[in-house]
Amino acid sequence: MNSEKESFSIEELSKLLKWFGPMKKQNMNDTHLLERLERIMQNKWFFGPMGRDEVEKKLKTQPIGSFLVRTNLGRNFTIEEVPFMVARRTAVDIRHTCIHRNAKGELLTGNFGDKDTPKSVQINSNVIEDLIKKLESEYADSFTLVCPDWPYEKLFHLAAPINAGLDKNLYEHVQ
Repeated sequence: MNSEKESFSIEELSKLLKWFGPMKKQNMNDTHLLERLERIMQNKWFFGPMGRDEVEKKLKTQPIGSFLVRTNLGRNFTIEEVPFMVARRTAVDIRHTCIHRNAKGELLTGNFGDKDTPKSVQINSNVIEDLIKKLESEYADSFTLVCPDWPYEKLFHLAAPINAGLDKNLYEHVQ
């Protein structure tokens, strides 16, 4: 968002839709864009749009096993191909792993293992939280700590939730 104008450009709206999906529900189990956005942003591992250099600066002083998830800014991979990236501090360096969507919209990672045993992790879900839970369980040593300095702390812990007090039926008008 352009902080001077406090408005979105059409390019920024396009990125938002590529990262978080369509505005309308796609099926009965789906949620609206703003509900998905709020849900994802409330996860302390989600840091939103950040460049690779900023991520490395943030993680390099953290303990091994620290991690965060960011949105792909589209510099090396298109946002459609890779909407998110997970970065984690290892004993050697900072590892950045792409999070892809397959043809069904389900999430999977790029190669996640070490050089000798590369492995992709896939889930039968399009929900990023489900993928992160699976990574935390399958790679417990690599996902021990959420990176500190969560950028949405003030938004979610000092204020009421975004939809506090709103009638859930209001969302039905967006369908």
